[in-house]
Amino acid sequence: ATRTLSFGDFKVLVFGKNLSNLQGWSDLVEAAQTFDITPRSPHVVGRYQAQDAFHGTLSSAVGESGELLFGPYMWLAPGKYRVSFDVAAEGQSPVGTLQVTARRSGVEVVTQPLQVGPRSARVLEFELALEEKFVEFRVLANGTGSITVHNVKLERAR
Repeated sequence: ATRTLSFGDFKVLVFGKNLSNLQGWSDLVEAAQTFDITPRSPHVVGRYQAQDAFHGTLSSAVGESGELLFGPYMWLAPGKYRVSFDVAAEGQSPVGTLQVTARRSGVEVVTQPLQVGPRSARVLEFELALEEKFVEFRVLANGTGSITVHNVKLERAR
């Protein structure tokens, strides 16, 4: 909260942004949502590097293979979506895989090899015919290079 106000016996918390746009608030993603890398970002391989007090990166090295990033297990309504992985990759292509999966139905919604390249937004578009719970965005390292993940952004495609 940025401020706390008092009104009788009530305390009112004032936030710097619209909380209804936060992950998990609604199954309808209307505004773009950015998932920054934090020390709590789920991963099996790689390491967290702080950029400031609130943001950082996850990086894997040559020889490391596995889940560099996964989650956030979102509940999404039917529709068309676009997810942008802000990543950099060095080594021998492909160095890994970018995926969107839906755990409820147990399917890979979309997958794409991660090619070597400077930091950029790697975009995957997908469509959900039915409501899906537990949608996650995954960056999988295969060990042939290094990968650095800066963030992931989800938006409704129009």
